[in-house]
Amino acid sequence: MANKIKIEKMQSLIARDLTLIMQREIRDEILNTLSVNAVKLSNDLGHAKVYYSSLLTKPELELTNVVQEYKGEIRSKLAHKLEIYRCPDLEFIYDHSLDNANNIETILQKLK
Repeated sequence: MANKIKIEKMQSLIARDLTLIMQREIRDEILNTLSVNAVKLSNDLGHAKVYYSSLLTKPELELTNVVQEYKGEIRSKLAHKLEIYRCPDLEFIYDHSLDNANNIETILQKLK
């Protein structure tokens, strides 16, 4: 129970700090538009899946390339903010939920 609470707290901290790092600390106009939707940590806190989305209409591949380019710098800045012994490995995954919601909304508007 305590471990689950610790993981949820770390997930929340990582999501907040990653958003701040990408929007304020790294100077890239594409990276500045990304937002972190969720973070899922492994039980040993060694690996984090970071789900992100963007308001830009850029292709997913282009966004992924930009994130991968800055991945090391993002992890380094995150480690300094969290002040933990070992920063988790970050795996960035584009979150399609916003795109899916927009598609459903468009379909529903056409049906009316």
